[in-house]
Amino acid sequence: ADIVCNPLFLVRTRIQTEALHYFERPPSERVPLGVLKTVKAVYAEGGIPAFWRGLTASLLGLGHVAIQFPVYEFLKSEARSKSKTGEESPADLLLASGVSKMCASLLTYPHEVIRSRMMDARGADAGMGAIQTIGRIVNSEGVGGLYTGLHVSLLRVVPNCCITFMSYELILRYAKEQMRR
Repeated sequence: ADIVCNPLFLVRTRIQTEALHYFERPPSERVPLGVLKTVKAVYAEGGIPAFWRGLTASLLGLGHVAIQFPVYEFLKSEARSKSKTGEESPADLLLASGVSKMCASLLTYPHEVIRSRMMDARGADAGMGAIQTIGRIVNSEGVGGLYTGLHVSLLRVVPNCCITFMSYELILRYAKEQMRR
């Protein structure tokens, strides 16, 4: 999906960050680009390959689920083994989903920053690879620059994950009980 959708992510990122580059353009060109003009601008910068800038960083994000789900299942298993009923409580599910999401996010968040920077790169920075982008971020902002915006992301993704996982588990549990009747 990342390979197919990367051009859409790139265009979206460019439109979202357009205001940051507003004064880099001559006054006569300071108008919102919109989707079609953004597509044309990206193409003019690097042809078809330019639409896949940031793909390497996106693929690094695949490790997120490889961390989140095993941690989630481990925490559920621990809760189940300590439960008198043999089931996780809703609080256990909330804790397991929240902790697993935070662990995965903390370990993989830098790919989000790297991808965004690669997608938004213009001029001399356009076409920089993931390693060059990491170097540029670390040299200019320190290692903390790789975690820019993490707190805002966690405020969005952790509650979302908790609600989604707990709802799934409780609906699944209810459905199994109904099938036994």
